[in-house]
Amino acid sequence: MLWLLLSLILTVALAYHRSGLKTALTAYAALLLAYGVFGHSPGLFGLWLLVYVGIAVPLSVSALREEWLTRPALDAVQRYLLPARPGLRDLQPPSGQPTAEQRLFGDAEVLRHPASAEPPASAEADDDGWAAAVQNLAPRLAAQPDALSPAALAALRQSGLFGLDLPLEFDGLNLHPAERNHVLQAIAALDGGGPAVALLAVTGAATSAVRAHGNDFQQRLFLPRFGSGEKLGTLAHRSPWADDERQSPDRALVRRGLWKGRENLGLELRFEKSAVPMADEFLLSLPLHDPENLLGAESAAGARSAAILVPRDIEGLELLAPSTDDLLLPLVGLRANAVVVPMERLIGTSADAGDGRAQLDTGLIALCRAHAAIASGEAMRALRRAATQSRILAHHRIPTPRPAARDRALSDAALDSYGLDLVQRLLAGSAGELSPALAALAAFLADRLHESVMHQLAPLSPRRGPGDGSRSLSPLLPKPRLEPLLLASFPALQALLSAAGAQPYGLALARFDAALWPLLGALAHHQARSLLLALTNGRLARVPETGMQRHWQRLARYRAALACAADAWILGRNRGPADGAAEASLMEALAATLGLAAALYDASGQSTGRDELPLLDAWCERSCRRIEAGLDDFIFQQPTKRHMAKLRLLLLPAGRLTPMHSDAEAARIVHWLQTPGPMRQRLFCALPNATAPGTVDNLLDRIDIALEAAAPAQRKLHQAIDDGRIEPAFPLDQIAQASKLGIIDGVEVDRLRSAYNLCEDWQHWRDGGVSSGS
Repeated sequence: MLWLLLSLILTVALAYHRSGLKTALTAYAALLLAYGVFGHSPGLFGLWLLVYVGIAVPLSVSALREEWLTRPALDAVQRYLLPARPGLRDLQPPSGQPTAEQRLFGDAEVLRHPASAEPPASAEADDDGWAAAVQNLAPRLAAQPDALSPAALAALRQSGLFGLDLPLEFDGLNLHPAERNHVLQAIAALDGGGPAVALLAVTGAATSAVRAHGNDFQQRLFLPRFGSGEKLGTLAHRSPWADDERQSPDRALVRRGLWKGRENLGLELRFEKSAVPMADEFLLSLPLHDPENLLGAESAAGARSAAILVPRDIEGLELLAPSTDDLLLPLVGLRANAVVVPMERLIGTSADAGDGRAQLDTGLIALCRAHAAIASGEAMRALRRAATQSRILAHHRIPTPRPAARDRALSDAALDSYGLDLVQRLLAGSAGELSPALAALAAFLADRLHESVMHQLAPLSPRRGPGDGSRSLSPLLPKPRLEPLLLASFPALQALLSAAGAQPYGLALARFDAALWPLLGALAHHQARSLLLALTNGRLARVPETGMQRHWQRLARYRAALACAADAWILGRNRGPADGAAEASLMEALAATLGLAAALYDASGQSTGRDELPLLDAWCERSCRRIEAGLDDFIFQQPTKRHMAKLRLLLLPAGRLTPMHSDAEAARIVHWLQTPGPMRQRLFCALPNATAPGTVDNLLDRIDIALEAAAPAQRKLHQAIDDGRIEPAFPLDQIAQASKLGIIDGVEVDRLRSAYNLCEDWQHWRDGGVSSGS
């Protein structure tokens, strides 16, 4: 029993420390030799020696290993795994450089803090410029909140906000990515701001792609026009074949054709896409075909796709009927059949012709980041309105049914809105190293948090309208795909599948043999580490010595569990009806882990004050519960009871460990929402500091000021009611009684009446009217 226990400890230790093949064989040889010297059974020693030699020799001799072990494994992967997941054949070998995904979900025990998300000092001088532009937009947007009116579009073009992150030489505002997100959040928080910020998002995505990949001529031709609003460029990337692009007839054929009456080398385009109708230029990516090798051998060899700017007024481009269902902006279908554009419309140069998908990804990353900003702004706007209503009820001591449930709903919405802002900070700090997969996951998380905020606030907000979660930008976003995210997170798995898809077979066999054994070590490492960290709740992990050490340990535990779950999902051959549910559960767990990492990044930086740590701790607990729920659902979706039992042992051996959110914590968060101070400002940080007169946000500002000024007088009034000196009555009658008895003076009477009138204006708006400007 002792030797069996020593063997088990040695196996777990080797797996936990990711030991190589030679190290493992040497360690087992030393254990076997120790048994031969100190053991009591020479027969058993001889039997184990034969087993060791039978395993060690084939593993050590490459020719035997490739023929006996590697070839059957390669045949199984090519026969079962690659056909089940066609996208795996297009993998590129990992670069060896750690990616943002690896630092978030990979094997590193301490995550490197990303670049600072704070804007540089040079950008602070521009605050007044964009703040004034946002304030001037507010009344135009509020005039027709259901859609982007022509007047609002004209004001948006004149505001200069289309050039948020463009350099000054292109008539841009040259804002830092963090400040750009803050501008988008501020606009999204305005009445009618949803359609405007959606347009800024889709046009900013196209501008980002041209700025990053366009040649000098294209940058100087298009960027000043895009930045000034003279021309609007947008992405056109959704199509009927978005889920299976292999079936798409879209293409860009290199040929000679007529352009403005002259024969030029150009591209003949066939496609069907969707885009917003007010754009003048559509940026899209199409499969590139060059049968005559007109681009040259170097370009043709690696050509896969091309990013192209297509003008709206080109002959042959058909705009279909717009669709407005559940969208912040209408979408029109674009259809082209044999439309010819010159090579100058190809983003970059002819040498960049194979990188169209990567070029478009730059725009999609910007779109995903902007989408998260929109969700954050809308959530904080809805949260502030619910918090104002709660504060008014508390001010007047109006009894409400189930106040504890109301407080819990409001605090849960506040936590999710706070989490959205944390995700924004993480994305701004990692702006230079995002991949499309991670950006799509961030957008997915933003959607989930935004939905949760609106669900929690729905019983507290009878009136629903534009910007309150009824419409979305999601149809313009790339659909989150799990494989690229997981494979970028775990390079050993990516290297194996990339090797299996290589051609010819001999090259695939050599590469597969080099990748197989590191992968087996990684799989054993994931399982051992997941089990040990789960049993100790992450205490074995090396984590930063901070006030959030407990959550860093939990993050290490969940990252190890996610690695184990990713191995099971990618390498699983059972793609039955439950596979989609398992993918959704794993995506939820990954998204919640991203939210937890965002909080810990923020806590390790300089932006979190000591008074904010209780709020940060509550958000981390909420993220941990969501991670465990996702992992639990993933385990439940396994095809057999054996798989379920194995994964439960590895991922959640002690069950869920995180406690539920208490009523005391909920009451504390509601107190922060109702009491002016740094915590209230932190929870509403995305809202603009100044709002235009006549808007709902301006009314909320005035209510806050009035309630704060009337608070001492209101406390006197409540004390008089409690003492029996004033009879409970209509609020204005109570104020009159208190004034008559000398409980409050004339100034206090005016403050109480002003607060009451503003609260009545607010209630009138909530009931479907229009708020007054008095």
